[in-house]
Amino acid sequence: MAQCMTLTDSICRGCKDNAGGIKKVYLTNEIMINWEAVETNEDGSISNIEFVTGQYIDSAEASWHVYQVNKYSSSWTETINVADTGNVSYQQVASLVFSKNDQEKRNAIEQVSKGEVAMIIVDNNNTMWLIGEEDNCAGLSGGNSTSGTAISDMNGWTLEFTCNARRPAVTIAADATAGEFEGSPITLQSLLDEADSECRG
Repeated sequence: MAQCMTLTDSICRGCKDNAGGIKKVYLTNEIMINWEAVETNEDGSISNIEFVTGQYIDSAEASWHVYQVNKYSSSWTETINVADTGNVSYQQVASLVFSKNDQEKRNAIEQVSKGEVAMIIVDNNNTMWLIGEEDNCAGLSGGNSTSGTAISDMNGWTLEFTCNARRPAVTIAADATAGEFEGSPITLQSLLDEADSECRG
């Protein structure tokens, strides 16, 4: 008889300091991630996630790009699917809302619709979640834009990204690194701060 995995962990009741919703999302081209270099801590959280080296390393293609969502508008959901074959998969769906239709958003949406991406979701607890893994990354799966009707109505976009993964989404440690430069570690947060600068000014 095959031996199934035994339980080793518990789930404890959380404190009353939890908040729902998404604060912002970072996206990058999936092909730019060096998946073989991803490292984890003892608890399974990601401690290092970096880009491939080579011709793209200093280009926009090998960068994180911030998608700033409307406050209290966006969410992500992970659905566990257990097949009769015994296979287990995890469908991760991020629903993101952006106000105001304009050409700049239109261009960014057309770009992201054409490929697969890795996503870092920052929730309102300031926890970072990696959506996607090698060969099972996220892609734009649907959405819409609307003008609204009344002057107070939503005018903008709703985008839905879907990933079908073999494992649940994993958290990224606050002190995670993003490889090295000239022998010194690069912090992932410094790259995310650089992405945030795209929306300042």
